[in-house]
Amino acid sequence: GSAVGGPFTLVDHTGTTVTERTYRGAPHLVFFGFTHCPDVCPTKLFEISEVLAATGEKGRDLRALFITVDPERDTPEILKSYVGSFDPRIVALSGDRAAIEGVMKAYKAFARKVPTSG
Repeated sequence: GSAVGGPFTLVDHTGTTVTERTYRGAPHLVFFGFTHCPDVCPTKLFEISEVLAATGEKGRDLRALFITVDPERDTPEILKSYVGSFDPRIVALSGDRAAIEGVMKAYKAFARKVPTSG
């Protein structure tokens, strides 16, 4: 077993409830971010898309889980539009604040809101 990860129940960008069991048995990576991220998130999702494309037919079962750290703004509808610009194997996940904090703790992720102009 791994010391990183654990059970979660979230909603994907199509509105379907998913759990960690949904992705069990298939390779996947987990990336935390948010749709209002100006630089890092879209750049990394583009890079992940490029890696997924490079895997060709051998990588057809690979998935990348983009889990929002901003569930108040990142609804499934917004996430669907956002990830539509990237490889279709990128699945965006959201949930209520408690669910997001739980999955962040399980995956040892950290996020903090930082005020910016605008």
